[in-house]
Amino acid sequence: MTWLQNLFNFLALSLLRLFAFLPYTITVYVGYGLGWLAAHIPNGRTHVVKTNLRLCFPNLSEKEIDELAIEHCKLFGRSV
Repeated sequence: MTWLQNLFNFLALSLLRLFAFLPYTITVYVGYGLGWLAAHIPNGRTHVVKTNLRLCFPNLSEKEIDELAIEHCKLFGRSV
């Protein structure tokens, strides 16, 4: 690993440790925000989520699939 990766890992871990001292409600809202942000960043995970939702629910419209995908990402962000 390079020093830049080590620095990023250290900063990310420090941020997660900081969340341990925050009240639960604030932590939940931060998680929702991170999940919402992750849903709007184009990546492979969002594509997989939408593909799986299309396969599981073929009768839903594209707008409904997008709404479910965003909700999934928000809840995933909350769980992390």
